[in-house]
Amino acid sequence: MKKEVSITTRRHHSLRTGREYTVPFIRLSGKWLDRIGFNEGARVRVLGEVGQLTLTISYRKGGKSGRAG
Repeated sequence: MKKEVSITTRRHHSLRTGREYTVPFIRLSGKWLDRIGFNEGARVRVLGEVGQLTLTISYRKGGKSGRAG
């Protein structure tokens, strides 16, 4: 399943420096996530490389991992 989402920005406030700054922000939501196994309560491992993010379920409620075998 392919989906396309936009990258936006979020404003953050640094407690250490007191400065505000923006960071990239990606939001994924929808019933389609549930249909492909990304259910509420799951833990997700994020692997980031230049130009690519890979999301893999590392833990599901009930102790099952997202890995086969």
